[in-house]
Amino acid sequence: MTADRDALRQSTDLMAAVRAAARQEQFLEVILPEEARRRFEGAIDQSPLQAERVRITHALGRVLASDLVAETDVPAFDRAGVDGFAYGRPTLSGRAIARPDGFCSMRR
Repeated sequence: MTADRDALRQSTDLMAAVRAAARQEQFLEVILPEEARRRFEGAIDQSPLQAERVRITHALGRVLASDLVAETDVPAFDRAGVDGFAYGRPTLSGRAIARPDGFCSMRR
């Protein structure tokens, strides 16, 4: 009899767990954004990854592990009033892909 009761209790516990999962109760708790961030950051490993060398052709979408500094200026004289490059819209027409960081990726 005890074995039958244990089996019945396990079956009842299993059915209760299935019903709770079907109700998706884990999605019904409303929390503040700060608490959500705390929980998220507590659940992931935020330790830095090891640096690795990759070919430039495999570097797209990666992040530098340290600063990259050019040995010489190119061109070797002051050429522009500001750093960086600017392209007019006609130059990029149909080829630019907007990215969330505000930069554009060029289509090939």
